[in-house]
Amino acid sequence: MYRSRAMRRWFAPLAVLICGVVPLASSVRAASAFALPAFQQTWQAGEALAPNFWGPLATAHDGQNEPYKEGSLDFSESGPTNPGQGMRLVQYFDKARMELTHPASGIVTNGLLATEMITGKVQLGDATFQPVPSPAIGIAGDPDNPGPTYAGLASNGTSLFATTPAKPGTFVTLIAAADGSVTDGGGFAGISMSPAITGYDATTQHNVLGVFMDYRTRVGLPTIGLAIGEPFRANVKVAGNAVTVFVQVFERRVLTYTATNPEPFKVEMGNIGQHYYRWRYGVGSGASPPAPAPATAVTGTVTYLQRSALPPDAIVAVSLADVSRADTPTVVIASQTIPTNGSQVPFPFALAYDPAKIDATHSYAVSARITSGGQLLFISTSAYRVITRGNPLTVEIVVQPAS
Repeated sequence: MYRSRAMRRWFAPLAVLICGVVPLASSVRAASAFALPAFQQTWQAGEALAPNFWGPLATAHDGQNEPYKEGSLDFSESGPTNPGQGMRLVQYFDKARMELTHPASGIVTNGLLATEMITGKVQLGDATFQPVPSPAIGIAGDPDNPGPTYAGLASNGTSLFATTPAKPGTFVTLIAAADGSVTDGGGFAGISMSPAITGYDATTQHNVLGVFMDYRTRVGLPTIGLAIGEPFRANVKVAGNAVTVFVQVFERRVLTYTATNPEPFKVEMGNIGQHYYRWRYGVGSGASPPAPAPATAVTGTVTYLQRSALPPDAIVAVSLADVSRADTPTVVIASQTIPTNGSQVPFPFALAYDPAKIDATHSYAVSARITSGGQLLFISTSAYRVITRGNPLTVEIVVQPAS
């Protein structure tokens, strides 16, 4: 089976009919906002490229911190040399997970979620993995589709992931059953409804269905990744009805092709972000996921009430400090610097801290300021207490004009 590599990149694509947007569970709260302006900009760029590229914010999750060995949460640092060492900010959407591993770089990536679920390895660093059984979640179709599942393909469909010689101009003959077992139907296996194989990923040694090659070319290789398995046919349940689809697993996504769908929905993107979140955090996945990262961050937004726009070079700085004693300088616990890049309020923030350094008898507060070209524009003038003494972990900081 193909082994995952430490590859991550920018985007994640489409799905509407085969992989319709369905909330994970009634107890899962919809995202209140994009976790960062950079996430919003990335989302807008993707949605402009293809509809439902990421999925709507209404079915996403709020930003959260996840363990990642080389990760950082400090925008003034390029590496893990700050209180956020070993953590990174992520946000889950239907189709993918946005990641900001090194905030100073400004690069928003998405991981090898499909690879992780097929191989049964949660990636916790560039070369750090935690074994977790592949999820018993249908790879395509309705949320309650019996299969094939990631777990079934990983255990019973290993032939799909074995390296294969190039077969340009041929058709899909492999058929995956609900339990993930794979048979070769020979020349009859749906040729009349199957597009031809036209591509070959030499690095992973897998053929690529022509319509998937075209789609990948349109949305970008970094979005989809290389093929890690051969294309196959499966019967899945869509809106309660049995439908024949062609499926292929790539490093980052799962693509499906349904001949009876109208354009532009013949090729669609699986709900990888939904599936992965269910797997990792145990929302009905049937697997034993890694424990979520402890809530060791103060989160919230910075905003102001004035009806004015910030200049494009404005910088938002937020800090968490121990303010227990008025007669001594405050001790900064964590800080975050957010380049606005033309975005406007509100600005989400996440200040990671080490719980071992928190004294339950002390008082802690967050503050914020907004500058441009070294000039102070806005500053917080109220005390926003957090963490101890019954205070919250999430606050809205309303800054006031500096002059």
